Amino acid sequence: MSSEETFSLNYGKEVYRISSANIFFEIGTAMDKVSKRLGYSLMARDRNGKLLKILVDDREGKTGLMLMMAEAMRPALVLAKEEGWDRVQLFCSNKAIVEKLNKKTTEDVNLATFLEDILN
Repeated sequence: MSSEETFSLNYGKEVYRISSANIFFEIGTAMDKVSKRLGYSLMARDRNGKLLKILVDDREGKTGLMLMMAEAMRPALVLAKEEGWDRVQLFCSNKAIVEKLNKKTTEDVNLATFLEDILN
């Protein structure tokens, strides 16, 4: 497959066109309002959809879901580096995070550190 070719990924009801990434991460967050715990999950899959790794983390705190989503990207990129995965793609359901990453800037002080780490 050349670097210009793409393939499809079924994600929920939508189909996304994926570039020539070898590995993709699906990132999800959740919040339990009763216990006030937040968590994230990461699933790493190869280009054929085979599940390679799962990472989960939860914690107490006042962190919002947007910040938790940004925090989840860091271990995904660390894992990719440790595994030698050089071409990865992150799937994130939080449109605001994706827009801030694409703009490469944020006015949100809480997100700035995480976004800077992710972009570097």
